[in-house]
Parts: sequence; C-alpha cells; structure tokens
Amino acid sequence: AFVMVHRGWVSFRQGAIAPAEADARTTLELLTAYDISLGTRFALALLIVLALDPAALFEASLQLSFTAVAGLLLWRPPPGFLRGSLHVSLAAGLATAPLAASIGAPLPAGWLLANALAVPYFTALVVPLALASGLLGDSASWLLALARGSAELGLRLLELCASPDMLAGAGDPVALALGLAALGFGGRALWLGRRGPALALLLLAALAAASALRAENR
Repeated sequence: AFVMVHRGWVSFRQGAIAPAEADARTTLELLTAYDISLGTRFALALLIVLALDPAALFEASLQLSFTAVAGLLLWRPPPGFLRGSLHVSLAAGLATAPLAASIGAPLPAGWLLANALAVPYFTALVVPLALASGLLGDSASWLLALARGSAELGLRLLELCASPDMLAGAGDPVALALGLAALGFGGRALWLGRRGPALALLLLAALAAASALRAENR
C-alpha cells in the first residue's frame, strides 16, 4: 500500500498515472507471490520505494509512515475492531513519537483517546454524509451542510483532546519521547512474554529518561 500510494503520487506529479499502475501491480505481485514474513515484506516495500524515489528517504512523510508500520509489526496488535484500533493507535503513536518530536511536532496527552474517537465518528457519520451529499448533488444541499457541521464538531472534539502537549517545556523533547516509546514497547513485550526485548527496551527507557532529566536541569 505504501508503494502504491508513494509511486502513484510521484507519477501523478509527473503526469504519468498508467506507469504508476503498472508499477503498483508489479510490486503487489512481487510482495504476494512468495510466502515471506511481514518483516521481509516491509523491508522489500521500503527498498522498492527508495529505488523508485531515493530522495524520499529524507521526507518526513515516508519516515513517519514506515516507522509507524514498523511499530505495528513489533507491537502485534490483537484482533477485534475496538481493541485492535486502540492498540494500533497506541503502537503507531509511540513508534513515531521520537521522530515527530525531532521535527517539532507535539505529543498530546489525549492522542490515544482522540484517535479512538475519531475513527468510528468520522467513519460512521461524516464520511457517509459526505458521500450521500456528493451523490445527490444540489438537491440535498442540507446533507452537505450537515456533513460539514459534523466534521467541524469532530475537529473541535479532537482539538480538546489534543492538549496539553506532553513534551512542552522539556529540555530534550526527543529523549523524553524516546523514553515514553521505549517504556510502552517494553511493557508490551513483557506482556507478550518476550523478556529479553522487554528488558532491553525498559533499559533504553531509563537511559532516555535520565538524559531528559539532565537536559531539564541544565
């Protein structure tokens, strides 16, 4: 999916959608023709994206996307829509927190709650209203107004959950974010019975926290 979206966008900018579709089909055939692990497919997808667009390595969008996927592979979210969505949100948020902090992005205290509310709200209410208004056109302008109002309400609720910033005022936001991420993944590894990785991650969390405290006291 990452390869398709990334290559599609590059080709769209160049005015060549057909080659992008061919590349996407070829990529999908390559990644699904063999019985390989998810980790191997992840690595292949990353290598293919970089082969098609080497400059993407320095783009924050690609770095955040693949970091989030790597976090999901390590986290191993459980099945089930509600429980799985919460775990996916937590894993992706923690995995990308250090990278996001390095580019100045905040880490809202209520981001897990915000994501848990946003997915069902926009999927069950806003998107169907927008699609219906698009299909019916001018004859149902009230649907478009209702869709816009629902979307604005959802965004207001997300803004309420987006504060305060957990990294605000930190002497070393990246170290603090790394500590939180390592603590979260260490706890998850311990829950899954992977004691070796859990101990390593918890040690990393302690070192990152110590670094953040030293930066705070300077």
